[in-house]
Amino acid sequence: MDLDDCSKDKIDNFLNKNMFKSHWLYPYIIPIYNNPNLEATMTSIGIDIIRKKDYIQIFPTNTGDLDEAKINQFNIDLKKCKNSISNLDKYVEYCIKIYKENLMEYNIY
Repeated sequence: MDLDDCSKDKIDNFLNKNMFKSHWLYPYIIPIYNNPNLEATMTSIGIDIIRKKDYIQIFPTNTGDLDEAKINQFNIDLKKCKNSISNLDKYVEYCIKIYKENLMEYNIY
């Protein structure tokens, strides 16, 4: 969630998970945020986003262009962000974990 376009109440309810209380996946939900927004998070780690299509270079979609070394470095850079800016590294780290588990399962890794 980008925190720059929400009310204080909505931000608080997102961060403390109150907005998910009635969802059956509540125990597993980890709110991921960027303060004030994803563009600021990317800028703080040295990635300038000028147009929305620039995200394709960082987050490949349907092309299968994932470069494992690049995504690992991206995660290291995200970890350098102060927690008050973003916790996107938690999501990226989880994705890397799932990626590795599935590749190992199929002997691709």
